[in-house]
Amino acid sequence: MVMVDRLNCRIQYVDDSDPFATTSCSHLEPNRPIMYNFLLHQPIGEQLPEIIRTLRAPHKPNNAALQIYKYEGSVGDYGSYLDSEMSLMEQEDELEILKADPRRNSLVVRTQTGLRVKTIIDKLLNSHGREQRRALFSLKQIFQDDKDLVHEFVQNGGLECMIKLGRKADQNHQNYILRALGQVMLYVDGMNGIIAHIETIQWLYELLDSPYRLVVKTALKLLLVFIEYTDHNALLLMTAVTNVDKANNRPDWFALMRVLNEKDASDVEMLTYGMTVINKTLNGVADQDTYYDLVDSLESQGLEDTMRHMLKLGNKDLKDQCKLYEKVLKQEDEAESSDESVVKMRNQTTSPIVVDRRTAMRRRHQESLARQQEHYNFHKINSINNNIEKFELPIINADGRIINGINGSTNDIIDDTPKIVPPWRRKVSEIESRSKNNNTNVLVNEMSGQSSIRQSSVTSMKLIEKKSENNENTEPEEKPVCVLFFIVVAFFFEDRRFIND
Repeated sequence: MVMVDRLNCRIQYVDDSDPFATTSCSHLEPNRPIMYNFLLHQPIGEQLPEIIRTLRAPHKPNNAALQIYKYEGSVGDYGSYLDSEMSLMEQEDELEILKADPRRNSLVVRTQTGLRVKTIIDKLLNSHGREQRRALFSLKQIFQDDKDLVHEFVQNGGLECMIKLGRKADQNHQNYILRALGQVMLYVDGMNGIIAHIETIQWLYELLDSPYRLVVKTALKLLLVFIEYTDHNALLLMTAVTNVDKANNRPDWFALMRVLNEKDASDVEMLTYGMTVINKTLNGVADQDTYYDLVDSLESQGLEDTMRHMLKLGNKDLKDQCKLYEKVLKQEDEAESSDESVVKMRNQTTSPIVVDRRTAMRRRHQESLARQQEHYNFHKINSINNNIEKFELPIINADGRIINGINGSTNDIIDDTPKIVPPWRRKVSEIESRSKNNNTNVLVNEMSGQSSIRQSSVTSMKLIEKKSENNENTEPEEKPVCVLFFIVVAFFFEDRRFIND
């Protein structure tokens, strides 16, 4: 009955407090595993202190975890970690592995993955020179030996650490970082972490501007691995490309086209990677508008001439990629819909309309220019209206408040300072009193003739004031500036002539 509640299993440990000094299998200690009776119904964490004492391992119970080491044939490999808060009986899959071959399979005491990842990141950021170069060189092997570290690495800022080092490192360090990043991409957890971290893809695209051919070639290979993982990644790559090129004030895909347009480009494998990245990206685009925008950007930078040069190189794989690009583009031109009011999805079963590719590009360019002209005309009209509103004269209502010529609103603040009354608004009685003080009979006689003109002017202005008073709560009509200007000038010269007379 007692033996049913226990499992006799082999135990060992690995001193991995420094992950860079460990090479997995060669450091399993002791060489001859010790047998230990595990309690099936007791949590693993409660049994760890006794296991560490039995092994005389350097680990601390709070920092340790158990990992399965299993054999398949004659080759041993690390398996999953046990949950320290659960018992063996609650972890049925791991228990079955241990029971399947108890004489060979064992449980290994190791440092928890989170602590090891923290140690890795700290050493990468705080080391320099040869020590940092060794750490970067060992990073790929560390991920290869323990895939569980990859998940913890991408979840705890490991990708940010690699990009930070890569942007200021030399070409050798960049190559080591790219090797490690390629190993991360091989695991599902690693690829999912990169998908959620677009800065990694932006950095890979930035490396295409590197003057070192090996760095460019490795970056292209990793971008190709990223795109091939799922079609949705093509859209993420397009976003990353736009972010990088827009920040540098250059057209999209400039860095990739610079690689393909090199005059002395003799590395056929790198050219093949570049064309494959283009074809895979286009394949991941769902709608025709986005597809043609990408094609126009590439061909405006000389892709057509570049493909002619690449076809002359005679490489079969490169030639296949160039022909694939032309084939798909021809199919899209033939399937292009004539209805411009809807989003055109690719691979539709519509009636084929044969359209020349260059003609379609010119038509789209003309449509873009037409939209820009409409936008320019709209802003030009707005600027003219703003100038008219700025110089339009205000109208004074019967209460002495100013009515704005734009929206008819009144200013509530009434200025108490004396206002200068224009000559045409002065009363006839004031003018007559002024004339009597001049003691000139001839001027008084002429005044009688001019007063009738002034009365007609005053009458017309009163009508305007009355109309504006009646329409105080309504929006007044906008009057052209030129008409108001001539009215003001006419009255001004009339008054000057009257005064001079």
